[in-house]
Amino acid sequence: MTTDFDITRRGLLVWAGAMAAGLSASGCQTSGPPAPASDEAAALLADLERRSFDYFWDTTNPANGLVPDRWPTPSFASIAGLVRDRTRSPLVDVRRLIEWQIFNVVTGNADGHAKNLSLLYDEAGPARLAPFYDLLSKRDALHDRPPTVAST
Repeated sequence: MTTDFDITRRGLLVWAGAMAAGLSASGCQTSGPPAPASDEAAALLADLERRSFDYFWDTTNPANGLVPDRWPTPSFASIAGLVRDRTRSPLVDVRRLIEWQIFNVVTGNADGHAKNLSLLYDEAGPARLAPFYDLLSKRDALHDRPPTVAST
């Protein structure tokens, strides 16, 4: 079923092209934004516009139109949501996830990313958060000094 609100990538590109050409949705000419004050400002705005477009073009899920809240890696909130939605003990596992992140901050472990997390599946039903791994603070080990903790 097609409605007036269905948006395709092609339709979005046609609309964006029309807007870039100075045409409004009704086909009338518009004055557009004011010109940048310098060539440097124009280059910066052009780069920002291109990067913004690329972000949405590259990350939007064509099946549902949703855009991730962080890219190229999932944000902590996205990971916590997945753990909450997919595990058999969501409160326990989300708490463990938060404790893992606190551990990473306190020890200076700069390697606490989504690829260091796993879900375990078994015959019992929904998944559970796997034991954590890769917990060594590589930054401090390379400098041969004990980790430091800042206190306020």
